[in-house]
Amino acid sequence: MRRFITLVLTAVTSVAIAAPSAGSQSTMKDDQFWAIVEMARGPGGERMHAERLADRLRELSADQVLAFSIQFDTLVRAADSGPIWAAGVLLNAGHGSDDGFLYFRRWLIGQGRSTYFAALSDPDVLANAPVLLSDGRPSAEWESYGTDAEDVYQAKTQRPLHEDMASQLPAPAPRFSDEWHWADFDDSYMLNSLPRLWARYGQYKVAADQQAREYIREREEQAAKAEAYVAGLGTIKAGVVLVHRRFGSGTVVGVEPSHSGFHVSIKFQQGVELLQLNSYTQHEFTRPSP
Repeated sequence: MRRFITLVLTAVTSVAIAAPSAGSQSTMKDDQFWAIVEMARGPGGERMHAERLADRLRELSADQVLAFSIQFDTLVRAADSGPIWAAGVLLNAGHGSDDGFLYFRRWLIGQGRSTYFAALSDPDVLANAPVLLSDGRPSAEWESYGTDAEDVYQAKTQRPLHEDMASQLPAPAPRFSDEWHWADFDDSYMLNSLPRLWARYGQYKVAADQQAREYIREREEQAAKAEAYVAGLGTIKAGVVLVHRRFGSGTVVGVEPSHSGFHVSIKFQQGVELLQLNSYTQHEFTRPSP
C-alpha cells in the first residue's frame, strides 16, 4: 500500500493536464491549480471556501475551468487509499461512507498543496490540520467544494462540464478503488498506524460507534416485535417460516415498514438476508406446505 501511494504521489506532482475545447487548447500546471486553491482558502468552513473557490473560477476562461476540474478530479483519485480513508473516518467522527469519503478528499484538496501531499505520504500529519466542530464532533467533509465549476462552465459555454471532462478522463472517479478494502483499516489499524489522529479524534469515533450499535439494537428490538399482514402470506412476524424462491426456507427475524412495503430480515442457512416484501416481490415468497 505504501508503494502504491508513493507511485501516485510522484505521478500527481508532475502532472500538467491538457484541456482542449472547441477550437482551442489550454493547460493547467500544478502551480496554477494550487494557486487557485490557495486564493480560496481563508476563514470559515465549507460554504465560505466553496464560495471563494467559485469566485476564483468565474475569473478563469472556460478552458481553464475545464482544466482545473480535470486536475481536481485527478487529485481526488490520487487520494483514494485505505490510509486516507481511515484518516477521514477519524476526522469525521467515525463517518466513512462512499459519499463521505469523496467529500473528505475534496476537503483535503481544499487544505492546500502542502497538507494534501504530506497527507498522501503520511495521513497522520492531519492531526495538526484545522478541523471545525459540528454539533460537538469533528467535521472534515466538503460536499460542495469544487462543484460550482459545473455551473461556472455551463454559464461560459452552454455545455455540461462533465461531458467535456469525459473526453479527458478514462471514467468517473470511483468511490473506492480496487486497490484496498475498508475492512483492513479498522480501529486496530488506526490506533497503530495513525497514533496522533487516534489520540486526538479516536474518542469521537468510539462514541459514534457506540451510538450506532445502540441504534441498531433498538431497531432490531422493534423489528422483532413488529408484524405485517400480507395477502396470500398471512401475518408476517418474527418466528414465521417463509420460503424464498432463491434462498430457500428461512425464519423471519424482524419486520420493518419501508416506503413501498416492508423490509423483512430472514435467517436462511447461509445467513441473514434483508429482503423487500411488497406487491412486486410477493411472488418470491411462499409459506411452507403443512
